[in-house]
Amino acid sequence: MTVSFEIQGELIKPVFGMVSEIQDDFLGLLKMPFSWFYRKIDDTFEAQGARDGHDKWQPLSDMTTALRLVKRGGAYGTKKKYGKSTLITKQMLMAEKRNMAILQDTGQLKRSFRVIRSDDDSVTFGSTLEYAAKHQFGDPTNTFEGESAPIPQREMLFVTANDREELLDLLNRTLSRVINK
Repeated sequence: MTVSFEIQGELIKPVFGMVSEIQDDFLGLLKMPFSWFYRKIDDTFEAQGARDGHDKWQPLSDMTTALRLVKRGGAYGTKKKYGKSTLITKQMLMAEKRNMAILQDTGQLKRSFRVIRSDDDSVTFGSTLEYAAKHQFGDPTNTFEGESAPIPQREMLFVTANDREELLDLLNRTLSRVINK
């Protein structure tokens, strides 16, 4: 499953049709805004979803927090600190949860966003990681080791009203530069 945002050229293509040399560079122009998308992904992960009035991502579950602690050392239910195993208590979970960035354990998810596909009149930006889609849309039926472990919706790829204005401005400036060559 792919999480993606697509810019389709049919809205812009008639402008390019007026000047044949610009039309030949249409795909290159469509790709230009994707550096903007990379910056927005960085901003979204940095703000843990709370960007431009968008809601912050739901906090990590106790299970996810415990699994991260275990992954960093120790057997299930324990955390190794200073070479010593300690039972993970509810207090430890709460304290550690405050320090853990949501969706940012290894950085793989954030790094997975890229141009996935491009053709003559569109460019698709997103991630092909299956769990990216699970977080983008939520997965109430998710299970872990046979137990129910629903994943809340945590949108990573979204466009706010401010984003639309910025993107339209970027496209307009880009078009103006090419047309006025």
